[in-house]
Amino acid sequence: MYVITPLEQLSVHRLNGEPIPTDPAVLVPYADELEKRCRMRIAFERDWAPWTDSSYLTESDLSDPGIRANIKAHQMVFPYVAFFAAHKDGEYLGYWRGPSMRPVAKSPLVWLNNEGQYSLYPPNVTVAYIIAGHSSASATSWLESLNVGVHEERVIDGPDDQPDPDELHGEFYTKLVSSST
Repeated sequence: MYVITPLEQLSVHRLNGEPIPTDPAVLVPYADELEKRCRMRIAFERDWAPWTDSSYLTESDLSDPGIRANIKAHQMVFPYVAFFAAHKDGEYLGYWRGPSMRPVAKSPLVWLNNEGQYSLYPPNVTVAYIIAGHSSASATSWLESLNVGVHEERVIDGPDDQPDPDELHGEFYTKLVSSST
């Protein structure tokens, strides 16, 4: 019986079968330690999608056309992101593939914060973690000790080849709001 390895799970379940970039590949064997030290969890599950949960909204919230449009706009953006990690604060890290569905190897990282805002970063997990404001000196030191983020920089498509996730969300939101009036 063949047992799928954590690296294969990450590739197949989170990255659409594409090769795993260096930083996540380095972190997979240290997944438990990553969760303890950095409060960040690598997800290996096929159906993992907690960022889609809107069950916290009340009926009153859902009766607001702007809130409904915001939720739907996010749902329209999510397929263009290959999320692979979650921070304990309800924030998510993935690769912004964009509408062209560029390969993960040529994609920047995207951080979805718990306010529903997207931020793009170079394909360097340590840099994204620090800039997103979650780093402590000990966590950063530990990541650096694993050589996470010090690998050769991958070439990513330029920022003008397609909209960033916040821009795309805004486009979808505007269309949805205008169509509901």
